[in-house]
Parts: sequence; C-alpha cells; structure tokens
Amino acid sequence: MKSLYLDKDLASVKKMIITGFSGAGKTTLLRKLDELGVQDLDEYIEWQEAKSIPVLVKEMGWAYFRDCEKRYLQELLQSNVRIIALGGGALKECLPLLKDKGVRVLYLKCDFETCFERIDQDPNRPLLQGGKRQMFIKYQERLVDYEKSDIFVESNDLAELSKASLYILEALS
Repeated sequence: MKSLYLDKDLASVKKMIITGFSGAGKTTLLRKLDELGVQDLDEYIEWQEAKSIPVLVKEMGWAYFRDCEKRYLQELLQSNVRIIALGGGALKECLPLLKDKGVRVLYLKCDFETCFERIDQDPNRPLLQGGKRQMFIKYQERLVDYEKSDIFVESNDLAELSKASLYILEALS
C-alpha cells in the first residue's frame, strides 16, 4: 500500500473505492469529489431498501445488511458511478470482488480516537451501540482489511482530505 500522492497511475483509474473506519472522513471526501460521479454505498442501500441502516440492521440483522452491501456494490460497479464510498465494515466481504474488477481502493487512515470523537454523538451509527470498547475492538479487527487497500491518505486532519480531493480531482478529470 502506498500513499495516494505516490500513485503514478491514478489518472488511468476507471473506478475507485473509498474506505476507512466509521468517522474517518469517507462522506466528507466523497462530497468534495461530487463532480466525478460518486455514491455512498450506505446511502444507496438506504434508498434501495427504504430504511435507514440502523433500522435495517435492527429488523433484518447484520447478515442481511452485509448481503445488501455486496449486492448493491455490484450494481454500482456496473453503473456510471466512478467513486464509491464503502461503509467501514464492507471491505472484508467485498475486497475479492473489487480486486477482480481492477478497482483502486483508497483507505482513509485515521486513528481510533479521532474516529470516535467525530461520531460519538451521532445516533445513526450502529457501531456506537456496543460502546467505545466494542467500537475499538471492531477498529482493530478491520485494520488488517484496510491494510490490503491499494493506496492511502492520512485523514486525522480534515485539511488533508481537502488536499487529497484536489489531487484526485486533478488526476481523474
């Protein structure tokens, strides 16, 4: 995995996935890249299922939600959407599919405390239901999957996301 700024082939990327833990800045970066054709997978699932993620998980369970992620990600990969943000836990299940399709995966690398501070008061974050300790366990479990990404950007500082967005816009426009 190399820094976004060292990726000399970025201009040839047809599809890009943005991933990272909850609160890492995926939605923030996605909004800055809107003109390239973007979609947040969680928002797409909510639209398709006509339910919020917390309600969907509560009513149907995590296994159903993970199946939705895979199914709807495949739809988006076949669409004209160029950049897709994956929810924090989706990468493990979806990474083989992404590698087969030649999709570039960008990991927003953010420390746990920063992620936690950013989402601590958000009632729409299912990860918070188990408390901070459970969230930290999930964070640690997912790091191994995030490290399989192609490229990364440090996202503890939101100013770095602005810099990354300008870099990506210039490379992909």
